[in-house]
Amino acid sequence: MSILTVFKTRTVDDPSADAILRDLQSKGYPAKNVRIENVMRIEGELIESALPKIELLFGNPVTEQISTTSVLDDDVGPIVEISYKPAWTDQEMPSALYAFEALGVSGVKWVRLSIRYQLVGLDKP
Repeated sequence: MSILTVFKTRTVDDPSADAILRDLQSKGYPAKNVRIENVMRIEGELIESALPKIELLFGNPVTEQISTTSVLDDDVGPIVEISYKPAWTDQEMPSALYAFEALGVSGVKWVRLSIRYQLVGLDKP
């Protein structure tokens, strides 16, 4: 059993990142840029050849890039990851398990979603 980690980033303008940047700057933080990366961790009998089917569920090929490697660089600015607690606020797992099964991706035991924020221009905590 292994855990496959999949990262999703926007390839076009990101209004959410722009809004966070404006908010940080309005509060006096010296942020220069904000980058957002969604993360899906999947435990099961998966191999990377399942990635095209995972992309159908997790991404939009017109506006997003899916990869098993993060595009965020810790040397550029601090990275903060926000995750949900399993069984408390993890509403997506039952839907994701059903969707994987419908796409023919079997052997998935659990799915966890998180969001990573890179705060360019701020000091590391």
